[in-house]
Amino acid sequence: MTIAIARADPQRRLRTIILADVALATTAGLFTITMASTVARIPALFWVGVFVVVSAGLIATSLQPLARGDIYGAVLRLSAANWLVAIGSTFVATFQWPIQMQVTLLPIVLAATFVSRNELKLFVVVSLISATTVAALGLLQDVTGLSDRVPDWLKTAVLLLTAPP
Repeated sequence: MTIAIARADPQRRLRTIILADVALATTAGLFTITMASTVARIPALFWVGVFVVVSAGLIATSLQPLARGDIYGAVLRLSAANWLVAIGSTFVATFQWPIQMQVTLLPIVLAATFVSRNELKLFVVVSLISATTVAALGLLQDVTGLSDRVPDWLKTAVLLLTAPP
């Protein structure tokens, strides 16, 4: 009985983290869509919001391996979704790079809690590569020009809303 409870506890904690990440991505995406459609009226910003809402669905797929008891698979899916969101949204909206840097590094902290020391190496390497990519995208390019068109107050609001908890 004690062993079953101990095994269920990490799954419960990871499920809570996944659901919180889904809620955060959904909220951030819907806020961005609303601002792009009403206040800023910037089509590229609208598509960033759509991308983030769709990513919430990708994050939610982390629940599938977790339901089978595959904690490593769940952490890997959750991490991959966060790396993708960070790189994709920074590519389009470069002003987000400081927050997205944190998003790329969070999988290291998450994985350290749930996977073995050997398995952790993958998360460290991919997180560092993702963080470097985000920094390069944020600082060295602005393909869409979106960062120049978004009002400063809206940039601040997006950054505050999408800050990892």
